Amino acid sequence: MDRCPKASLSPREVSVLRALNRHTRRDIASDDRKLLLSMGLAVLNRETLELSHAGRTRLDLEERTNP
Repeated sequence: MDRCPKASLSPREVSVLRALNRHTRRDIASDDRKLLLSMGLAVLNRETLELSHAGRTRLDLEERTNP
């Protein structure tokens, strides 16, 4: 399941990043959670999953290239 942080994201994975950006308390599927953590796109802050700096940067890039 581990992928390079620069690996392509599926539309679903981008959607999860967008959702996490809007609602940190949103339920995220276990597989998506593990993937985002392993890619460094999300971090755990206490028990809450949040976008990391790399995740925000990646989401900005995805928004610019695929609006």
